[in-house]
Amino acid sequence: SKIKRKHYMVVTSAGNSIKKLDIEDFLTVPPSGIIYSKLANGDVVADVSIVADGMDVVIYSGHKALRVNIKDIPHYKRNSVGVTAMNTKDKIEGINAIYDDVTHIVVVTRSGKINKIDVAGLSRGKRAQAGNNVIKLGRSDSIIGIYGVNDHNQLRIITTANTYDIRVADISTGSSMAAGTKIPGVKGSEVVIKAKLYLQ
Repeated sequence: SKIKRKHYMVVTSAGNSIKKLDIEDFLTVPPSGIIYSKLANGDVVADVSIVADGMDVVIYSGHKALRVNIKDIPHYKRNSVGVTAMNTKDKIEGINAIYDDVTHIVVVTRSGKINKIDVAGLSRGKRAQAGNNVIKLGRSDSIIGIYGVNDHNQLRIITTANTYDIRVADISTGSSMAAGTKIPGVKGSEVVIKAKLYLQ
């Protein structure tokens, strides 16, 4: 109640739907839980992000990323499906907010590649548009995570064999057409299954 800036919960599904919900709807959730999204048959929730009014978000599939403002995402009730997130045939992998202190975008791929680009290098588009390239992918590679970061953040990379912690400050800045660099320590047989962003 003390937060003056309106916040929303943004929900994306793997089947390419997106919506924003009032965060107040989740302040008194009963122990039995609540249904917060209606899904088509076979669809699943891909990701959830808490986003403040005025912020941009990055929606990403396995190959592309789309940056949109929160105002471009329609406001719905919990029992709704939502609208199209991106113009893509790929499933949606996730969504992340670009907070006020973000300076760069970091992209992590399943093969263990990482790319860091200036946040201004990913221009703002409109919901339901095609996404943009944020890394040059190998033929069998795909994006596992995209994060808005600054040099005070740290990434935790979890693979099929190990866990790696990487300081964002230690990642060299590239371009959206760069192939990225191999995450230090990750061997060729390892596959990244999850990445998490932390403050140092």
